[in-house]
Amino acid sequence: NSNREFAFSKGIKITFCCMGWENLGIEALSAALKHAGHECRLAYDQALFDDKNYLCIPWLAKLFDQKRKVIQRIINSRPDLVAFSCYTVNYPWALNMARAIKEKLEVPIIFGNVHVSSVPEQVINEDAIDMLCLWEGEEALVELANSMENGSVDHNIKNIWFKLEDRTIIRNDCRVPVKDLDILPHPDKELFEKEIPIKNYYLAALDRGCVYACNYCAVSVAAREYTIMGGKRYREPSVDHTIRELKVMKERYNYDWIDFRHSVFSASTKWVIDFCERYVKEINVPFRIFYHPKLVNDETVRALKGAGCFAVQMGLESFDEHLRSEILNRKETNEQIVKAVNIMEEHKLKYSLDYILGLPGQVEKELEEAAKFFVELRHCFRISSFMFQYLPKTKMVDIGLSLGLLSNKD
Repeated sequence: NSNREFAFSKGIKITFCCMGWENLGIEALSAALKHAGHECRLAYDQALFDDKNYLCIPWLAKLFDQKRKVIQRIINSRPDLVAFSCYTVNYPWALNMARAIKEKLEVPIIFGNVHVSSVPEQVINEDAIDMLCLWEGEEALVELANSMENGSVDHNIKNIWFKLEDRTIIRNDCRVPVKDLDILPHPDKELFEKEIPIKNYYLAALDRGCVYACNYCAVSVAAREYTIMGGKRYREPSVDHTIRELKVMKERYNYDWIDFRHSVFSASTKWVIDFCERYVKEINVPFRIFYHPKLVNDETVRALKGAGCFAVQMGLESFDEHLRSEILNRKETNEQIVKAVNIMEEHKLKYSLDYILGLPGQVEKELEEAAKFFVELRHCFRISSFMFQYLPKTKMVDIGLSLGLLSNKD
């Protein structure tokens, strides 16, 4: 509430509410808040049999529902602020949880991440939501927590929207995103270590944004917004900073392998080569990455294989060159894709290919041609097929409207 008074002596208590999987964004925010002297806790819902991502078996999900336990954990944590990090797929869950929390507890609730940042006007009008954090939130949340600790909320914090008691909305502008990612603290893995078996594998995503602008991807929406704020579409940390994090976390968790969840592992061949040289000497556990056909070359694949990369997940998305270029804004040719695949085949580096089904204009002939291509591949261990979804503020929404596949109501 706009006039609510806070009286805290040593930081405030923030409880992050999360479901289904480890959330790297929350770990980054928690690290920044703890570094500033605030206390962060996690209320985690395993979301068994309905993780909004890979698996949904409704009757089993109902049987194993943990909603009441999660809400009780939030109450027991005695928070001064409850925070949700929302993708489009888990936003309905987060909204229902926020409503349930408000019935039990008088506490301010803030929503953030890409879905919220894409459609803030829709989200802020929900009764259960008091504040939004748009796009990157490390600096903004620390400023918010500091102001609460000092006795009252500062309503001028960039990146934060506030809804006052009279439902007036304060829409603050966004700041220029952090330019140097090396200044950020390492992610707060401690927050999740009781819920996620980090020893089994270490989840990492050290970059921000993407060099590409695929029409279907929420990361493209974020990258576009970064430029509007005065930043760059894509930022990556130095090799030094990356290796330092992996070393610290290896000492703490002795993880078996690393799952790099960067949109693309790196846009720089030099970065990849330098990283692989250091990685073998100082980390030396298997790892997997996401990559792009245009970035695959003999030098990087040789370095990755030599450093212990055991799998590359690469986006093909469509085998129809025209559809891929005009609808998806993926400008690589089939010849470039085949060349990238052949390089990985030559080096016997295992890889998987992402493929989107249900795209506007997709026909059966395309799928037949793709199948003929797939069956010849020896080291491709999986074709990851995904049903197409329209995500908020992506250019695919405009394309769907222009083709009559979507209405404004949709």
